[in-house]
Amino acid sequence: MKYIAYILLFFLPFHAFLSNYVRFVLRADNFWLWKELFLLVVLVLNLGYKEMSKLKNAYLNWFTFLVVAYGLFIAASSLWAPGSGIGRIFVGAKFDYLFFIALFAGMSFGNLKKDEYLMFLKSAFFGGTLALFAGLGLHYLVGPENFTLFGYRNDWSTYIVNQGLAFCQKIENQDICRFQGTFSGPNQAGFFLLLYLPLAYYFLRHYWNKIAYRVGIIFSIAAGMLALFLTFSRSSWLGFIFGLFLILVFILKKHFDYHTVIRFGVVGSFTVVLGLVAVILLQPEFVIRPMSSMEHLLKWQEGFMAFLQSPIIGQGVGTAGPASRMLAETALIPENWFLQVAVQYGLIGLGLFLGIYGWMLKK
Repeated sequence: MKYIAYILLFFLPFHAFLSNYVRFVLRADNFWLWKELFLLVVLVLNLGYKEMSKLKNAYLNWFTFLVVAYGLFIAASSLWAPGSGIGRIFVGAKFDYLFFIALFAGMSFGNLKKDEYLMFLKSAFFGGTLALFAGLGLHYLVGPENFTLFGYRNDWSTYIVNQGLAFCQKIENQDICRFQGTFSGPNQAGFFLLLYLPLAYYFLRHYWNKIAYRVGIIFSIAAGMLALFLTFSRSSWLGFIFGLFLILVFILKKHFDYHTVIRFGVVGSFTVVLGLVAVILLQPEFVIRPMSSMEHLLKWQEGFMAFLQSPIIGQGVGTAGPASRMLAETALIPENWFLQVAVQYGLIGLGLFLGIYGWMLKK
């Protein structure tokens, strides 16, 4: 079972690119389900071979209760959603619930040994490194405009349901393709890099005494920083500042008192902020994008007004977020996952989701 999980973690950063190619060049429409099938296989096999006592320790907790309750509420919300039916539940669950399979599959392994845990991290790191350099190669050697060879649409800055990805997303009023690599867009690439860079730092410390590994990982970190900048994703840049602050706190807390840690964290984050200010002054159009910012704000306001229409139980599954692109005449994308949950499932569903979220943060 562990080897199946290793394969999944290694190839996951290639999902969007491979899915787009297989679906729109090879015409295999169901390929997008490969990761869910891998997770289900891991979960079923682990449940079949684990001792009952270990399964009880893994699953008899508040987290399992909240996830099951949240799933049942999602299904029940189809009763008051427009056009209720099994299809609506399936499409809504695909975006709002299926990712919990990953958590349940992970929990089914129980307590891992250090070497086993390290192998999971290595699979994610080496797969991510390969995806990073493959993405940079696609961006600079192949060129985004040639992505149409892999099933991408000959269009930019658009998303159309059941069609290939656009070959790039451009900066507002600029003819620059933002880096998306093997991912479905620059924001997704930026989110991946926010996970990859701390993992790369971990392995840099782990292999510091091996000079070949050290040089390779430092090179990978530099490439990751370059790719993160080239996404021109402002949310990812802000996430990096916050992540850098946390990393500095974790590094320094072992060597300095609390106040020193805070000062170093503030100085480090302030340095990055100064870098962003320099970018704003030199190339303000890269950061200050009034049309894009206004669109984000309007979508958030639209989502909040939709929430107010049914604040207790919500409007039902599939009425907001990615599922609404398939189920509604006009998609409602609130630009915020918590607001998306509130629109669909009201304060009841949001409370369950926040309970799940809080449990994971505590762990």
